[in-house]
Formats: sequence, C-alpha cells, structure tokens
Amino acid sequence: MKNLSILTVFAFSISLMLSCGDDGKDGSSCTIVENEDGTKTLVCDDGTEADISSGKDGKDGVDGEDGVDGEDGVDGEDGVDGRSGTDGEDGASALMKVVPIGEEDEGHDCENGGYWVITCEDDGEGECIEGTKDIEAVCHGEKGEQGSPGDDGAKALVKTIELSSNPDDDNYDENCPYGGIKIKSGMDDGDGNFVDDPVVTYVCNGEDGEFLDDDIWFSDYYIYNQDDLDFIKSFSIIIGDLEIDIEDPDIEEIHLPLLEIVGDDFYLRSNDVLKSLKLPNLKTVGMEFYIRSNSALESIEIPSLKIVGEDFRIRETGLVSFEAPVLEKVLEDFRIYGNESLETFEVPSLVTVRESFRVYDNESLKTFEVPSLVTVRENFRVYDNDSLETFKLPNLEMVGEDFVLGENTAFAGGNESLTDFELPALAKVGDDFQVANNPELPTEKAENLRDQLLDRDGIGGDIIITNNKN
Repeated sequence: MKNLSILTVFAFSISLMLSCGDDGKDGSSCTIVENEDGTKTLVCDDGTEADISSGKDGKDGVDGEDGVDGEDGVDGEDGVDGRSGTDGEDGASALMKVVPIGEEDEGHDCENGGYWVITCEDDGEGECIEGTKDIEAVCHGEKGEQGSPGDDGAKALVKTIELSSNPDDDNYDENCPYGGIKIKSGMDDGDGNFVDDPVVTYVCNGEDGEFLDDDIWFSDYYIYNQDDLDFIKSFSIIIGDLEIDIEDPDIEEIHLPLLEIVGDDFYLRSNDVLKSLKLPNLKTVGMEFYIRSNSALESIEIPSLKIVGEDFRIRETGLVSFEAPVLEKVLEDFRIYGNESLETFEVPSLVTVRESFRVYDNESLKTFEVPSLVTVRENFRVYDNDSLETFKLPNLEMVGEDFVLGENTAFAGGNESLTDFELPALAKVGDDFQVANNPELPTEKAENLRDQLLDRDGIGGDIIITNNKN
C-alpha cells in the first residue's frame, strides 16, 4: 500500500508540471511485478522498467488497551486414583529383661548391687535381635541407718467365756439363761485387753442343759465343692482359717448368710468361674482378709465387716467396684491392686491403717475416696493406675513413713491420667516424699502439697518431685 501511494503522488506531480505547457504525449501504463527474491519492479508498456525499493517502516503505533478477560473454562474431570502402595513389614516388638547384677560383673558403678535392665527388639522367640541390645545398670542406693524400733501393731483378740445357768454365778448372762459360751472379738492393746468395745456373740445351751455348738467350727475349714459349702452354711463362727478354693466349675456364688467371725485368715483365691461372694453378717476377721485371682468375680458383699486383724487385700479380680461400708480398722496393710476392670471403690468408715495403704496397677481405676482415714502408720503408695484421674482423702493427717504418688523405677511408674488430688489435712510425712511420673498432674500441685507439709509438721526424708506436668 505504501509503494502504490508513492507512485500516485509521483504521477500527480508530473501532471501539474505539464499543465503549464502544451499538452504532452499520453503516458504509458505501468504494472508492479513482485519478484521471487521479495523485491518489486515497475514494468511499463513502453518497455521501461524500474526497481522499487521498500520505504522505511513507520513508527510503531500506540498500544491499544487490554481486552476483557474471557470466562474461565470448565474444570476437567479428576484423574483415576493411583494404586495403593504395598504394606510395609511389621516392626519388631520391644523386649525388656531385668537381671540382678552379679558379684563379679563389670561395667557398672553399683557398689550396693542392683539390676541390669536389658532392652532390645524381640526376635519372636524371646531373644534379642543382634545389634539392637541396650544395657543399663540400675543401682541400689546406699543402705540407710537402722531406724528405731517401732511400736508393735495391735493384733486381733478373741476371748471365749463359758456361761453358767445359775443366776447367782458371776459368769451368768441372761442372754443364755441355760448357760453356753460368750465370744468377744476385737483388737488387742498389747496387754491382752480390747482396745475398743469388742464384738460379742453368744452360743447358748438348750433348755435341757445340752451345749449347742452346732454353729461354731473349732478349726480351719476348706471349701472345695458344693458339699463343703452346704455344710459350713449353718455355722456363724470359724475359730481358725476359712479358705475357699473351688474346684467345681458349676459354683458361681458363695453365700454364707450366718457367718460372723473368722478367727484367723479368710482366703478366697483362684476361683475362675466364681461371680459372687456374699457375707452379709461377717463382722470380724482375726488375721488376713484376702481375695486373689478370681478373674470372673463381679461382686462382693461385706456390709458388716468392721475389723481386719492383719491385711485387707483385693487382687486380680473382675470387680468393677466394691464397697466395705463399715470397715473401720485394718491393722496391717490395705492393698487394692492388679484389678483390670476396677473403676472405683468405697471404704467410707476406714479410720486407721496400721501399716501401709497401697493402691496400684489397677488399669481402669478412675477415682476413689476414703473420707474418714486419718492415719497411715507406714507407707502411702498410689502408682501405676493408668486411668486414675483424681482421689480424695480429706481427713488424712499423717503418713508415718514414705508418701509415694507415682513410682520412679524400672519396675513401676506413675499415674498416666492423674490431674488432681485432695489431701487438705495432711500435716506430716515421716520419711520420703515423692510425686513422680504423673504427666498430667501440674508440678505446682505437688509443690503446694510439699509446702503445706513443710509449714506444718514436716517431711522426714528426701523430697522428690519429677516428671510431672510443667
């Protein structure tokens, strides 16, 4: 278009020039031919030719405004999911062994002995996979000085008094007008006397003077089967031990409606199918009350039990809860341990534990309260209860030896879920004070209890507060 404009101007100029003179000859017509090399030639009818050079490029024009954006296109469909990767191999299980340090063993600094704690990956047969073993020495502490002998603990005391049928005799009792036996049971003050008013039971003669001893068993008694159980049901007193070790798979309940006193030990152990124990009138156990290894046991009824002369122990049962509503005194240990299903227990009247109070290794235990307990003469230990959230002992004033809330050893640990406890009256711990390995328990809570004790009657041993929640 540029070249054609130039030619038109050129022809018009010639026309102007010629208009001033005489008319010239008619001009020849010309044609523009494009050459193969991209040039152009002007060819006229008269045979003349002329090469036409391209004019210089004009300046670029001003850019126009951007056009309006078009609408987004429709999203494409999702691609097909790729195949799942192959599952990885199972990792090896952990294995831990604890072995006493031998006298000739080397590689440790345990002057007072201790244990090798060996951890590794299990090869599936109880042995360590090569290259995974880690060994650590856990040492015993130095032997402490011999403490002063403690006061002898009280024991159970049972006295029998033969009653006369003659109203003029000193040993006459109107409860047995024809004579008989009066049985007193309670705690010995160390001099052969009762600490408190004893529990009294009468076994009376008949009108004809015949001694009726049908409800007293003067020895140990063992229950293995239904016949043994049926025989002892009519007795109210067993002077010796009562041991229940059922071999009959059809016995799911033990019910002894008349039993009031067991002079020595009460044992209920290793009964795999037993579901229920009912002792509605049992008041006194002279020595140990021990329920152990009864995995199916769902309920125990001991509504009248008041005094236990030695340990009160409930271990490895299927209980979800239990109650001992009038139990006042345990003259050795009170122990609740190894009960996987136990969620709570109630001992609202318990005032004194002459030796140790221990609650441990109860996987489902969430809470417990002992509202009347005032004194624990020896150790207080609560540990390895994974679900325990809180506990309350609002009137506990004194722990004679160690106070341990969470262990700190290779064999026992803390209370994983514990967030709170109530011990507002606690004034004295006779030996070590330890709150350890309770990851949800604020450290401040432990420190406040420590300060409470130090402001009152004090702590007699070491203070350990560690591995709690910061």
